[in-house]
Amino acid sequence: MSVPAYRQITYWNQIGLAITRENISNWRNLVGHEYLSLLVERFQKQLWKEDVLCR
Repeated sequence: MSVPAYRQITYWNQIGLAITRENISNWRNLVGHEYLSLLVERFQKQLWKEDVLCR
């Protein structure tokens, strides 16, 4: 759901799941780290192939 954490908390509480803002933030951070680290690795590999990084 692409809605703010406080709205997600309300939704989850309405259906009976006690999820906190901290849980949601931790999940977002974990997912961001997992996927963005892969992207950074790809960029780094590509950069190391280049002869000149800045002109």
